[in-house]
Amino acid sequence: MGERIDYGEFGRRLVPFIVTPERVRETVASAASGKMETSVRLAGGVVSAEGGGEASGVEVELLTEEPLVYRATILAELMLTVRIARVPYRYRGRIRIPLILTAHTYGDVTIVIDIGDVAARDIELDLRPMGTAAAIIERVGEVSEQVKREIAQIVNKRKDDPKLDPLRKLELAGTIEEEWHRRTRRD
Repeated sequence: MGERIDYGEFGRRLVPFIVTPERVRETVASAASGKMETSVRLAGGVVSAEGGGEASGVEVELLTEEPLVYRATILAELMLTVRIARVPYRYRGRIRIPLILTAHTYGDVTIVIDIGDVAARDIELDLRPMGTAAAIIERVGEVSEQVKREIAQIVNKRKDDPKLDPLRKLELAGTIEEEWHRRTRRD
């Protein structure tokens, strides 16, 4: 007979089989799906920025095995309009938003995924002005830096949304027991 282990050790050994790169990619893509839109008013309403984007993919990289840590990078496309005195200046961009995901066991056989906060400095943004005036505004107004700060706020709010708790906390005890009884039941 093999080595006897408790539920806690069983759960710890099970984590890499449950939290795989493929499942991380699918789960992050599902959580990031849909459009992301924002608008900001600055300078007493004289300047406004409106933008929107949509995730176009997710890249996953295993960082460490003990503890199990992944970097899941959300790839997205962005359209942005900055209005100064109601005159629009447009930008198109590509974004890379890195999420650090740490999987660990909690209690007997519950897997919890912690998602680290995203800082503006961690976001890669390739923002391209559509026109000469937009390019000048980008340089003077640091539009890219403001956009990265706004994206970090949106991502941090969304990742902490209680609606995503079922994706961050995997209760395995019931599933394991059901499977055990199904396999050992003799009709």
